[in-house]
This record gives sequence, structure tokens and C-alpha cells, in this order.
Amino acid sequence: MTVRIIADFMVRRLSPDDVDGYLAIRREAPERSPEAFLATAQEEAARSREQVVEGLGRVVIFGAVAGNEIVGMVGFRRFDMEKARHKGVVWGTYVRPAHRGKGVARALMEAVIAHARGEVEMLGLSVVTTNASARRLYESLGFVAYGTEIRAMKLGETYYDEIHMALRLG
Repeated sequence: MTVRIIADFMVRRLSPDDVDGYLAIRREAPERSPEAFLATAQEEAARSREQVVEGLGRVVIFGAVAGNEIVGMVGFRRFDMEKARHKGVVWGTYVRPAHRGKGVARALMEAVIAHARGEVEMLGLSVVTTNASARRLYESLGFVAYGTEIRAMKLGETYYDEIHMALRLG
């Protein structure tokens, strides 16, 4: 397991032992940034502890940890189907507001990119068009926009578009 320590936090792959901290941040994310997550706060709250433990054992999730608190997260999933196994997707990127602007998101993304390099040739992600800072970060890491999904999400009566981005690793 790769652990990277930066300033006041370290980035590491989360395990089922991190379930309580991960549950806390995973439930906070759609509550504080509802336009950035497909799952609603209510849907996240409905996930059982057992479902989250199982997920932590099955998928790759990196966490930025400050002290004993998970202050940021990002997930990675490789596609299972044979024709798409060369691709992976980044999902669930979130940094708690008090830790933004400190390099946490960049460190998380660098960790997931380094991990993905050993598994896939292409890495994709989607970012809501209103999140300019996230888009700038992704572009600075080499991601290129290749399309916009109009009305990708609907929150109440408001629609949100998403920009699809990709990074060639191979």
C-alpha cells in the first residue's frame, strides 16, 4: 500500500477498517455539494454499514487523512467487461471545506492516477460544469474534455450539465 505524506495530511488507500471515517465523509459530501454527486444525501444515509464495508473491500478508494479524520476521498473503478477493461473511471472526489486549497485534491488525484497507471490505459471522469476549480485541477493533471452531457443531473427543478474528461495513461 502506498502512503504519501504531505504537510498536514497523508494519502492512503482506505480499507474496511476505515469504515466509520469513510461513512462520515461519504454522507457529508452529497449534503454539502449536492450538485457534484449522483447519490443524494438520503440515498447515502440509507446505505448500511455492512454495504460500505463490503464496498471498501471491493473497490479502490483513496483517503486524505489528517490526524484521525478522513478529510478527502476519491474512488477508482476499472470496467469489468472485456472490451472496456482498458478503461477506468474516477468517482466520488470530495475534500472537506476546511481542507480545500491545501493540495488535498491534487494529492488524491495523483494517488489515483498512479494506481490506475498499473491497471488501465485510459482514465475518465465527469465534473459538473459549475465546478471550475475541479475542472482546472483535472486539466492541470492532463485530463482533456471530450464532451458535455446536457442535463446530466436534476436537483429539484435545477439541471446540471457535466463535462466528460479523459486522461491517456498508456
